[in-house]
Amino acid sequence: SIMNDAAKGPTISSAGEIVKARTWVKALAIYLVTLGVGIGVFLATPKRSVSHHYEQAAIRWLSGESLYRDSKESGHGFLYLPQAAILHIPFAICSKVSGVEWFGDTAWRITSWLALVVGCWHFRKLIDVPLDHNWVMASCVSVLGISCLRIGQSTILLTALMILALVAW
Repeated sequence: SIMNDAAKGPTISSAGEIVKARTWVKALAIYLVTLGVGIGVFLATPKRSVSHHYEQAAIRWLSGESLYRDSKESGHGFLYLPQAAILHIPFAICSKVSGVEWFGDTAWRITSWLALVVGCWHFRKLIDVPLDHNWVMASCVSVLGISCLRIGQSTILLTALMILALVAW
């Protein structure tokens, strides 16, 4: 624990606390760098994103229209489960209200990644990953998740929700 000696200031009482602090910082840095790279690549090449399909489907859902109107004939567009459109509704509204096309997509990526990080953090405790290996788990999740983050796939948020449900169960 952190103790406070008026003459010396705050001190860390054990080597374990130092390891704990370092592993948190490493894991957090890995997750944040991955998020930054994913959003940076999206903003540099927004045409390679699929989240605009989710946004269009979310607006259609709110309007009572078919989610698959354009895609069933062309084989392109919204080809996903309806949950992806439903989960994207708040982000589609953000883009419409703000008038900034990429705002909702960026908020989608941040929210999805944050949910995955929180889910993985709690799952780590469930499967008993040692605290000093947090950065290993963060690295694995980041390597596996960067592509979905970059193009805005709903896979990240759906995976996060499944992990959180498992942990809560």
